[in-house]
Amino acid sequence: MDSNDGTPLTISQTQDAEAPLSLKVIVEAFLFTCAESVSLERLSRLCGQSPSLVRAAVDNLAQEYRGRETGLQIIRVAGGYRMVTRPELSGHLQRMDPPPTRPKLSGAALETLAIVAYRQPITRLEVEQFRGVKVDGVFNTLLARRLIRRNGRRDTPGRPATFGTTPQFLQAFGLDSLADLPPVEWGEPRPDHHPLSFGGLSSGALGSLGAGKNHDQGSAAGG
Repeated sequence: MDSNDGTPLTISQTQDAEAPLSLKVIVEAFLFTCAESVSLERLSRLCGQSPSLVRAAVDNLAQEYRGRETGLQIIRVAGGYRMVTRPELSGHLQRMDPPPTRPKLSGAALETLAIVAYRQPITRLEVEQFRGVKVDGVFNTLLARRLIRRNGRRDTPGRPATFGTTPQFLQAFGLDSLADLPPVEWGEPRPDHHPLSFGGLSSGALGSLGAGKNHDQGSAAGG
């Protein structure tokens, strides 16, 4: 067998070039490359291995990262896995030139997003009844940001569309699933208080959605 420059390869060189990579190494490469959370099912398809083997590889890799001095970590978010920088490095990373960001969401958009997050599936009219104002423009913004999406229709006259949050919403907040949302008390609507300001999710944290990234969980490693 010849090498690319025409020099014949020895048997030992050929074996080294064709030596199989461990599943853990392959998983690490996929997580480093992907800018978004990767589900176990997708990782399994990419690696050509069973979900149980891939899950074990991810768990072992995450444990290795926790056990050594490194700037990276593997977290569960949006129902999948993601490689990000450690949160304690945020002060150092802020010295870098920030990437271009979209304008932060307005208070009206944050309040509407909170209502959808906690009351989904919910129709546009139901959101308007809760807020007491029209939400057409706000809905268009949230749809364009891929923070909400249509997820069905009500079995009522006119069959209005219902809406819910998306994996991008979970990823922006560093949530693995909607079950991780902090509990809130729902009573009569309060125009001066949007629900996601309860339970530790402040309006400042909600505003970080405009950057499309949850900085508390670190920056994506390979995006």
